[in-house]
Amino acid sequence: YQSELLINIKGLATPKQDNYAKAKFLAFIKSFKENYKNVIKDIHAELSTDPKVLQKEAELRKLGVTFTSENDLEITTAIFNVFKKIREMGFKTPRKILLTTFKKDNATAYLPGMKKGYEEYATLLIRKNLIEEIKRNKINNTNYPNIEHILLHELGHYNFLLKSPNNDEMFKIYDKFVHTYSHHYIAKHVSFNAITEPNGHEFVAEVFAGLTQGKKFPQPIIECYHSLGGPQIKQIY
Repeated sequence: YQSELLINIKGLATPKQDNYAKAKFLAFIKSFKENYKNVIKDIHAELSTDPKVLQKEAELRKLGVTFTSENDLEITTAIFNVFKKIREMGFKTPRKILLTTFKKDNATAYLPGMKKGYEEYATLLIRKNLIEEIKRNKINNTNYPNIEHILLHELGHYNFLLKSPNNDEMFKIYDKFVHTYSHHYIAKHVSFNAITEPNGHEFVAEVFAGLTQGKKFPQPIIECYHSLGGPQIKQIY
């Protein structure tokens, strides 16, 4: 829906088609917000008008990704660079991105409803003004060093969930690893965010984000990542 709307504003559609696309897009936004009302406070989807931003959003559409940044060139460029990089590494990406305001103040990005077989419908939610908050150090830079890391973390979740991991088996593997090496060890070598869930999902996403940025981890971390079924990154191993 959003893709149709963004194409139509360039004058490639009749007014009737344009109004239809807008109606479909607004219906999608309303439905999405209602479905995730416990998470989302608001959705920011005003169309961009800046030519440079529109060009970068068009490049994203060539990757099959629809997004309107409300004229934020920096976040649009960051998303394009990360998504292009991940695609070149052989991984998949969500097809829709929305700027949102979350009900939880500490939320940065969220990938709701993601599971195998429904990846085409997955929508990545990104906190509006995220870059500005990172620059002002309002978000802990130890856990979220930059926008690229946040995006790669969510893409780690996305590609991992495509594999339909067994949560019960993951809990056993990760729990054994924690008792062997401790939460302190994981927080020191990965991040504090990596220890916030007992089943290892945040651990996998954080290691994925680190590896795709060229970070080196101790061998026990890599072995646990493999044991949990983390997406294999051939360029790193």
